[in-house]
Amino acid sequence: YTMIQSAIPGRSLQLTALKVAMDTVVWGAAGNFAMIIMRRVLEGSKPGEATDYAKNIIAPVFRADLLVWGSFNFGLYGVIPPGYQPACTAVMSSAWAAYISTMAFDH
Repeated sequence: YTMIQSAIPGRSLQLTALKVAMDTVVWGAAGNFAMIIMRRVLEGSKPGEATDYAKNIIAPVFRADLLVWGSFNFGLYGVIPPGYQPACTAVMSSAWAAYISTMAFDH
């Protein structure tokens, strides 16, 4: 978050939307894909199998990411004061980690 806030200072509607879009590309697509693979490999799957699994499951994960994190990040970048952002993000990240763990193994 600090990188995005530093690169794009300000809280206008347009700047907030740009920050959310950047965050979505980095974490929503690439980050979740990597986390699913990592969790599968750490539980004993071969890297190729884990990658194939991630390819099959990433679409619903990405849709959920857009809904959950897109909404959260819009509030984070546009409304929540910077001093509160780390605590708010920690709570949300904990819940999201539980979701990703479930998605990595329940399908």
